[in-house]
Amino acid sequence: MNRFSSFTCKMSALLGCALLMAGSQLNIAAAQTSVWTQHNDLHRDGVNASETTLTPSNVNQTSFGMKFKVGVDDQVYAQPLVISNVSISGGTHNVLYVATTNNSVYAFDADSGTQYWHKNFGTAATKSNLGLGCSDMLGTVGIVGTPVIDIPNNNMFVVSQIYSGGNYTHYLHKLDIRTGNDVSGSPVTISHSPFNSKEELQRTGLLLSQGNVYFAFASHCDQGSWKGYVFGYSASNLSQTGVFNDSPSANGGAIWQSGNGPAAEINGSVYVISGNGSWNGNDDFSETFFKLSQTGLAIQDWHTPSNYSSLDGSDSDLTTSGVVLLPNSEAVGGGKSGQLIVVKTTSMGHLGDSGALQTWQASSSHIHSLVFFNNNLYMWGQSDYLKRFSFGGTTFNQSSTYKGTTKAIGHPGGSLSVSANGTSNGILWAATNSADSGDGGGAWHGTVAGILYAYDLSNMNMIWNNRQNSSRDSCNNYAKFNPPTIVNGKVYLASFGTASTNSGQVCVYGQL
Repeated sequence: MNRFSSFTCKMSALLGCALLMAGSQLNIAAAQTSVWTQHNDLHRDGVNASETTLTPSNVNQTSFGMKFKVGVDDQVYAQPLVISNVSISGGTHNVLYVATTNNSVYAFDADSGTQYWHKNFGTAATKSNLGLGCSDMLGTVGIVGTPVIDIPNNNMFVVSQIYSGGNYTHYLHKLDIRTGNDVSGSPVTISHSPFNSKEELQRTGLLLSQGNVYFAFASHCDQGSWKGYVFGYSASNLSQTGVFNDSPSANGGAIWQSGNGPAAEINGSVYVISGNGSWNGNDDFSETFFKLSQTGLAIQDWHTPSNYSSLDGSDSDLTTSGVVLLPNSEAVGGGKSGQLIVVKTTSMGHLGDSGALQTWQASSSHIHSLVFFNNNLYMWGQSDYLKRFSFGGTTFNQSSTYKGTTKAIGHPGGSLSVSANGTSNGILWAATNSADSGDGGGAWHGTVAGILYAYDLSNMNMIWNNRQNSSRDSCNNYAKFNPPTIVNGKVYLASFGTASTNSGQVCVYGQL
């Protein structure tokens, strides 16, 4: 079995089972499973270990490929979510939920592509009216972070940003997943002094844990007066339960994590990593791992590497991978420097590398996506190769036990997910760009073509990619930082569609 029994279940050829966790609540549904949060679970390991249909033997260019695609109104930065057995449109269906930067949320039939509903929350802020001179995002920036779904209560939580009358406002919505309608009391305005909605980008996936919804904020390309915020709200009544500001006396400390959501332990502690800014060890904490309390989001513990000053000076954000929680009270994360850091969650060590369990140079450049499966950590860094590091129970073997042969084309490297049946039939899925925008930065400053790879985890052979039969399987432009969603025999891949802005789609792959 994969490492956390609370997130995986053994499968029977006759019965099957699915473990669906929403906060602290469990729901067992026969022969189906769901992906209700960014990167699959509270620990952000990126693994669905309840996949009984897809195997290394049947994922090949003859029997596996695109079944259909659905179009949406703008770019899709949020990971697609799939919920099984939803009572919708007069029946019970598996439903695909897609959010776009145009402040839209869609519900499609996950098996046919039929659209059930589409909700738009209002005019989205744009790069132009925000006055941004950078090109990390090219058009609208309405919904960027992946929503989270409370399955037992049929609710979705999503953060939008509205531009109206020259004003910018972030809202937290609580939607009924069956209709798309805001429930009573929704939405609520996200506010806190000195939070400035115009200067902040809600980039991380949302977290649902212990009856609270959490999400973090970053900057727009380090422009303006940004700070790294984490907000907490009650999932039941949308009252604000806590706010954490990692830079109250300075700019900086953005918490963006390449879209990866805050991680959480079963007991509720919340984990995030900050980026470049200012550090004084008192109230300003750039380049830092944080352990925050469930209620109030107070700092319970923290770790800052010794080279935080040079990381700040070179814009080498530590935040880029986010936190992945490991089996024995450890956490791992990495940043733009290519280093991975492992800390003990029960004693994070505060300032200095000696306080960490492990620090090593794992990649030549940025680390944006990590998955942990069967005591192995997988990553595909920017301008680097797919790698695997074995876990020894406390620390990792610093020499990679596998290094691929395909080099990532600049930014950002591969966005990864794993599907398996327990520890059998493991497949690593990697979405990345297959072209450069013309400046040598890959997909950093432009919309470029993408590719999806599948690797057999038993031998790391590449068994399929969606360019082998591109006329059938191509999903057009790469959706930056967006890992594929694998569930119930299908793979859901977000795409920026066919244009640089106002274009988006999700391609759905499965057995032909």
